[in-house]
Amino acid sequence: MTLYETIQRDFKSALKNKDNKIVSVLRLSLAAVKNKELEKRYRFSKTEKPEKLSELSRLDDNEVLDVLIREAKKRKESINIFNSGGRHDLELKEKEELDIIEKYLPKQLSESEINIEIDKILSEIASGEARDFGTIMRLAIARFKGKADGKLVSDLLKKKLSINR
Repeated sequence: MTLYETIQRDFKSALKNKDNKIVSVLRLSLAAVKNKELEKRYRFSKTEKPEKLSELSRLDDNEVLDVLIREAKKRKESINIFNSGGRHDLELKEKEELDIIEKYLPKQLSESEINIEIDKILSEIASGEARDFGTIMRLAIARFKGKADGKLVSDLLKKKLSINR
């Protein structure tokens, strides 16, 4: 079962159980996925035959995961804004929504697990090869996709690179 089908199944279940919080969060997430599919269909519409469009515009699990990561990031930013603005009621609502979305995201790695993976990446790259931040960060983001916050990875990588110099 794909990630999209899992979200749809849980959405239908929440509708039957009249769980309004889950229904609203999953409805927004499904809408974001549909919008991404429409965007993809539009891109392909210029080059592909109309018969193939529906097949080509379906999102795979990685693309659905990207959408969910973006939705989670929006919630995190809102939490920070509401916290700094003293709107703890809205902050709590956003945290509840984030908890629902995070159920569909991969388990987040701890700081020590991220450090271990960064060490592996650094050992894989020969010392003569491009050991600049951008190259290593691209490799790290590909490896940590959905499993770690990009800012945390960036901060830890900067510390490692400054220590190794």
